[in-house]
Amino acid sequence: MSNDSNAHRALSPDPAAGDMSHLRPDRLRLGSVGVFAGNWAWTGDPPRIPVGFVGTLIGRWNGWAVFRCTREVAQAIVGDQERMRAAERTRLTAAGITDAELDRRIDERLAPMWFEGDELICDETATYGQDALQRHSPGEDGRYCVQGFTWCWSAVDPADCDRIAGVLPAFGEHQEFVIAAHQPLRMPHDRLTVTCIRHLELSTGVAYSATLCLDGQPVGTADNTGTGGPTVFQSTDPRFSQSDMDRFVDGCRWRGREVCEEFVLETLITEYELDIQITAAATRGLAVVVLRDSQAQVVSTEYRLDSNRLSSRDLRGLAEKLTADEAANYPYLTQFVWQVWIGTGWKLIGIVDPTRNDGRPGGR
Repeated sequence: MSNDSNAHRALSPDPAAGDMSHLRPDRLRLGSVGVFAGNWAWTGDPPRIPVGFVGTLIGRWNGWAVFRCTREVAQAIVGDQERMRAAERTRLTAAGITDAELDRRIDERLAPMWFEGDELICDETATYGQDALQRHSPGEDGRYCVQGFTWCWSAVDPADCDRIAGVLPAFGEHQEFVIAAHQPLRMPHDRLTVTCIRHLELSTGVAYSATLCLDGQPVGTADNTGTGGPTVFQSTDPRFSQSDMDRFVDGCRWRGREVCEEFVLETLITEYELDIQITAAATRGLAVVVLRDSQAQVVSTEYRLDSNRLSSRDLRGLAEKLTADEAANYPYLTQFVWQVWIGTGWKLIGIVDPTRNDGRPGGR
């Protein structure tokens, strides 16, 4: 068990002391810093949360939150688990449970947690068998995802917590990163956008220049000569120089991988083009269908459909039909991932694998 004397130093003052409306659960999105607690945490009448834990929302799992946190907050999670185990020991002892049976029941109810060096250990073997010894190592940034995709964590209102483990960010500092609306590009912020694009057909291809804006103000262009060269950034305003673009790109990730400037520029252009297409299709009562590859990159946006007339039963057949129609155009794809825009996000139509040796499409 952890005997780290710093395990509780991360506890913040009374969360009711200041305005924390920007940390409310209904305002959190991926990349937001918030306060999290397990679904088991509520106690008392009226219900309160003894300790909430500050972290960054990085995903969802069956409707539950997945977050990462600092070492200090992870230590506070371990400390809170120890507190609950001690309370359970007191309760069971009062009921006459002793010795090995007492330890077994506590371990089944509340898994032991401790640190071994930089690794956080969660031992659920008493409940789930020998394979349930979880080891959590810190990421490159030194932070932990404690029992993410395993325990039922939720974002909670800081005002519902008696104490907060971690540092509560001020407004404007609570968004660590953002995810692009239509593609899994993680960005430092969403202040940089494409607002228009101009095309010029040439004998060698199509040249284009996209206007880049920061907070709605033009600061540069993303240019491609249409001759097979890369798309490059050209600064037109000292408020966003090449150095600023370099820092922006350094902070971007695609499914956890580093990306280059051209990739980021092309992704921003695709975001703009999809917004335009979605708006235009909606005026006709239609929805945009996208084809993505196995890495979630947009390959085609050619199709439209009336999603209101399409039942879930139709989706499987539609994905196979679209793949059959397009397979010859994209022989390099290892998967055909079809999605349709439903107003608030992309709904999966189906994932179809390339044609198998027996001539039939494989999919799921």
